[in-house]
Amino acid sequence: MITKSDIKKAASGDEAAMEKIYQYYSAFVWNVALKTCLNRDVAADALQEVFIKVFKKLGSFRFYSSLKTWIYRITVNTTLNLIKKEKRREGLELDCTRLKARSGEPDLESKQTAQELLGTLDPEDRILIVMREMEGMSYKEIAASSKMTLSSVKTRIYRAREKMRTAYDKR
Repeated sequence: MITKSDIKKAASGDEAAMEKIYQYYSAFVWNVALKTCLNRDVAADALQEVFIKVFKKLGSFRFYSSLKTWIYRITVNTTLNLIKKEKRREGLELDCTRLKARSGEPDLESKQTAQELLGTLDPEDRILIVMREMEGMSYKEIAASSKMTLSSVKTRIYRAREKMRTAYDKR
């Protein structure tokens, strides 16, 4: 568990506290980045860039939200920027990932199917699906971390699911 004291120590340059934060959140950042971009190389770059930003900006963290929410937002923004950069450079190659199936939705056990369906979504919508379906975040948490209204989050997730269902049915 990361305490307020750990955060303050890391913000003041304590390397042991920084290491503790990194160890606690690195798997989380990796999973969010990978599920957002679907590319291991981009996710690895995101992991590095996120923690560079976190430790540079930790002094400005004001404890209005949880540290996890703050790091999540940095991860999403960093990953989206890397996706844009990667698309400009050579075009994004999608890597396989798993999408948890929810009741009433298509069977998504196949990695290729998951890749195809996630690939039909814009990165911004993919992030919402990742937050809800893979990270298990509530609509309220998603709204807070994405700075959207609750109704906008619900609508966009609904539309993203419909787009994935349509793409699944067309296969």
